[in-house]
Amino acid sequence: MFYRPTPDTKLSLSVNTDFAETEVDSTQVNLTRFSLFFPEKRDFFLEDSGAFFFGPSSGGGGGGSSVLPFFSRRIGLSDGEQIPILGALKYTGQTESGTFGVLNASMDSANVGDALVDKQNLFAGRYSHNFDDEIDAGILVTSGDPDGLDSNAATIGLDWNWQTRSFNGGETLRVSAYAIGAANDPDSDIDGLPSALHASIDYPSDELRLSSSATYIDDDFDPALGFVRRPGTKKYDAEIEWQPRLDNHKWIKQLGFGIEPTLYTGTNNKMQSLGLEIKLLGARFHSGDRVSFDLLHDVEVLNEDFDLADTIPVLADRYDVTRFGVNFRAAQRREVSAEMSIYGGEFWDGTRADYDARVDWRPGPWGSFRFAFERNELDLAGGSLDINVASVRSDLNFTPDASWSNTLQWDSVSDEASLNSRFWMILGPGRDLFFVINQGWSAADSDVIPTGTSVALKIGYTIRL
Repeated sequence: MFYRPTPDTKLSLSVNTDFAETEVDSTQVNLTRFSLFFPEKRDFFLEDSGAFFFGPSSGGGGGGSSVLPFFSRRIGLSDGEQIPILGALKYTGQTESGTFGVLNASMDSANVGDALVDKQNLFAGRYSHNFDDEIDAGILVTSGDPDGLDSNAATIGLDWNWQTRSFNGGETLRVSAYAIGAANDPDSDIDGLPSALHASIDYPSDELRLSSSATYIDDDFDPALGFVRRPGTKKYDAEIEWQPRLDNHKWIKQLGFGIEPTLYTGTNNKMQSLGLEIKLLGARFHSGDRVSFDLLHDVEVLNEDFDLADTIPVLADRYDVTRFGVNFRAAQRREVSAEMSIYGGEFWDGTRADYDARVDWRPGPWGSFRFAFERNELDLAGGSLDINVASVRSDLNFTPDASWSNTLQWDSVSDEASLNSRFWMILGPGRDLFFVINQGWSAADSDVIPTGTSVALKIGYTIRL
């Protein structure tokens, strides 16, 4: 149910919330020792999600996806298992002075692995105030633990952003900062909360781009309704890119040269990682095509062993590795466009070669097709591994009101394939029909065996009062 108390506010109520028609996630293979990030794709949470945006306006919130105090994908999911949502209430809006959003979800009990997750409420509230055309500041509060470990878990964050478009004769300059505290212990006081702090500055001009940021994350900082990629670290990064325009060149429109260092230390200031990404030469052509030649140098101080892709052991040591690569991307305006990259060089105590290709074919308004393939060849002291990830996607538009999309994915690590097939018909304004089939297969031992099938028919009918 959707209701607008005023033209600028909206109240949304969902009972027995269902996401049968949600688009499938893209397959990812983890070649790091940290968590992967999967974006939110469920319409109920995506709608008006800007009201809950927190952090720098240019960095995806909290410095990309490294720190998110509120991540709606935690609602209804725990360790990859679905938890039934009995009901959810969301109230969002915009006033002359700012934006606000309030979300409360009532979760049913569920078995996740060997543990029972009890019924509970998950809450998120956000308000951002515009002091003038250049400055905004806000607060974000969450409570509840989607894993059911601590119903008293709470997070509070404060952010501040300043953006001017009159810097250096009419260019943009952004300065941002935030502070977040996460309490997983109900007896904690405000002075003892595990915290995350961030400050950044960004100068995104056309010819010279400059940016820098610093992020501090406590060892035990763990926002229950959020996402943290590397807790217990201090992160310093910067970007310098010079992009001179060649106004009179026949083919090349703009060149690019840049360097992007990233340093991670522990909270004890001991170095963990140092990454250096250097764009040796980049070019953007009048046709819209782009090409870049890159050098990647990484220093990793590994304090304990880990298994790469759960297969190859990597021993604790210091590693200095260098890789080179080239990336080409064709203009999207063509009927057939492509993006291809090749990177190769040192990796941990061995070598690594990466091949990535994607081709998009748009023969007409009736349909589009995408073919993607990624291959990683790893040869380390602890073993060798070739990883392949392939996907095919088709989107067919039979009429302006009827479409059929299919996504077929496979990876050699799990040796599993999956098909997500979704038919969508618009019956009228606010009236939709979805028919979704999900099919999985296992290809172990050269035998293709079906692993699961789900079929869903969903009808949405809007009644306007």
